[in-house]
Amino acid sequence: MFLSLNSLRNFNAGILLAACVVSSACSASKDKSIAFAATKQFHARFNHTDFGDIYDGTEPGVRLVTKADFITKLESMRDAVGAVLESKEVSLEHTHTTDGAVVKLCCEVTYEKTVGREEFVWLIANGKAVLRGFRPPSWPQPTC
Repeated sequence: MFLSLNSLRNFNAGILLAACVVSSACSASKDKSIAFAATKQFHARFNHTDFGDIYDGTEPGVRLVTKADFITKLESMRDAVGAVLESKEVSLEHTHTTDGAVVKLCCEVTYEKTVGREEFVWLIANGKAVLRGFRPPSWPQPTC
């Protein structure tokens, strides 16, 4: 069997494309798992009022507010809604940037005192999630 140089190039390009598709699908699945684990950890810290730890795990852009202001806002939210009892995915967006993957996750959350939606934006890099953005339940609800 004889393969021309063009046939060989097309064959190699096809294999490379298939490998990229499989790798992207695996990467997206892994990034989603990391984002869900980070959201679960956020809720555990929220329930234990470890608001300083939440702040410490944010991206510098989130830190445009002081740590004290961030803690005060989360304390106010915790007083208003109570602890998180359950969280379910409503929607998920996955994109890639030069910084890593970005996972935008919207959750329907059942709290002790109410139900609401939260929106998280996680930067996933080197197998770790960093909180890039958080929209707490508010009225009107986040449109995610």
